[in-house]
Amino acid sequence: MGGGRVPDSFTEQTARIGDVTINYVRGGRRSTLVLLHGYPQSWYMWRKVLPELAGQHTVIAPDLRGSGGSDVPTGGYDKKTLAADVHGLLTQLGLDDDVSVVGHDIGAVVAYAYAAAHRDRVRKLVLTEAPIPDQSLYQLPTLTTRGPGLWNLGYFTVLTMPVLALGARASLGDAVATQVARYATTVTGDVVEDCGHWLFEEQPTELTTRLTRFLQRP
Repeated sequence: MGGGRVPDSFTEQTARIGDVTINYVRGGRRSTLVLLHGYPQSWYMWRKVLPELAGQHTVIAPDLRGSGGSDVPTGGYDKKTLAADVHGLLTQLGLDDDVSVVGHDIGAVVAYAYAAAHRDRVRKLVLTEAPIPDQSLYQLPTLTTRGPGLWNLGYFTVLTMPVLALGARASLGDAVATQVARYATTVTGDVVEDCGHWLFEEQPTELTTRLTRFLQRP
């Protein structure tokens, strides 16, 4: 299924979760680490960091519904449903306890929704290059209250697990950490230099180091 794209020691598989088939790659061992891609990408955006992360974690990188090799149903694209798909996958694999979740772009919003729904089972959370969709988004110059419309979570749970919030210097910068601090009690925020929006493809070595350092902290 991988067509040569899947890194060594990883496999690409599918699982039926409710009414959708979810495609995912899996590799490594030890504690569970879930990687949630952004738009318009798939698990493949993580290809440069997967091998190193698999040295310390059982890494699961799914294609969210509607993306990559996963099904494309007509509905279910709200972030709570996308997070429920991920939880269903982890439950089926027996990997839904003591989970660390990393999200990029829209995957970061799905990661936040997952952590909010399963606070007792999420060990650490990493949010990169995406704002949580609250009213503060209208401060961005491309958005106004008249449009384009935004999908809003509708609730904002204050998270107590450690959170790493990263923005790129040439993109969202320190706005990511500033906003996440409103919704989490223990936030480590920083800006990745010499980088645009696609952090994990532009600076894979730097991002692998940052993730590993954060995830290994007690």
